[in-house]
Amino acid sequence: MHHLLLLGVLSFAACGDKPADDTAPPEGDTDTDTDTDADSDTDVDWDWSHCPASDAYVGDQGWGATLEVTGGAVYCGLFDEERTLEDELAAKAVLKVVPGDYPVPVDDGTYTLALPACTLTAAGPGPGLAGEGTTRVHTYGWEDQSFASLTGSQPMSEGLELSHSLVLVGEGEAPSALRLDGQTPDVTTGAGAYFSLGSTPGEEEDRPNRFGSCFDPSWTLNTHTVTFDGGEVVLDLYIGTSMESTEPGIFRHAEGVIDGQDFVQDDYFGLVYRPAHHHFRRNFAVIFDTPIGTACSLRVEGIDPYATEPTAQVSTADCELAVIEERAVSAESLD
Repeated sequence: MHHLLLLGVLSFAACGDKPADDTAPPEGDTDTDTDTDADSDTDVDWDWSHCPASDAYVGDQGWGATLEVTGGAVYCGLFDEERTLEDELAAKAVLKVVPGDYPVPVDDGTYTLALPACTLTAAGPGPGLAGEGTTRVHTYGWEDQSFASLTGSQPMSEGLELSHSLVLVGEGEAPSALRLDGQTPDVTTGAGAYFSLGSTPGEEEDRPNRFGSCFDPSWTLNTHTVTFDGGEVVLDLYIGTSMESTEPGIFRHAEGVIDGQDFVQDDYFGLVYRPAHHHFRRNFAVIFDTPIGTACSLRVEGIDPYATEPTAQVSTADCELAVIEERAVSAESLD
């Protein structure tokens, strides 16, 4: 079994359930709501009480730059074209870097570093910080800017390892700070943070689970509406831009009706998406908060955003996305 499956516990304990938020956060982490800061836009209230305190940081107070981590430093697991919808459901997780100001090195070399970090899955707490890590610094300049690139990893529980790539940029001199607020890296300089969670080196190799912004207001809304036998579903997919790879994005909202019963889903853990390259084919699954008849979820697969005729295949499914019944599609549109 792939280690990435550890991130999701394979299905909801009850169809559509998400972690409760009735526990106080640990010292050093007073933000249980990822939308308490102006720079956060995930519109959810997740329980982060299992996270380490900010003093779990390992580093050197004399290092020359600061990692400024806000309460919005929450990152959602990204889709992977090589997975199935079932794999995507199992892999869904959210990463939090605990708020605080953490010194980081900006001189070439290798250093001991550990950032207070933790993850959350649909079933509750996921892998968290489990020891000291390392980071390697490479500095360089371009025109009137200076760059420091920090790449490394730190051990996490459940035999996993959190890799990081931090890019700091300074104007004319060594960079002094990098702000982590859950937003995407700067498109012009690359300044920002990149994270992935995967197997510890030397163990079974699996594709790591990458993390990125849970939402970027610059992304373009693609609204798919699919009418099928017994209902209709509206799917809100936001897509960004990329010159090198499949564009970033997030499946953020779904609503509709099936067999006379309405449903709405805005929870990250209840919205599953897998694209083909450059989103040329789009595959979705919506987990209902409560079952509708025998169905715990709805699969909408094979959407071609450029087709003139409907291409979607719709089926009801159980909580692990196993197909129950196929539904004939009569209309499809993209706004």
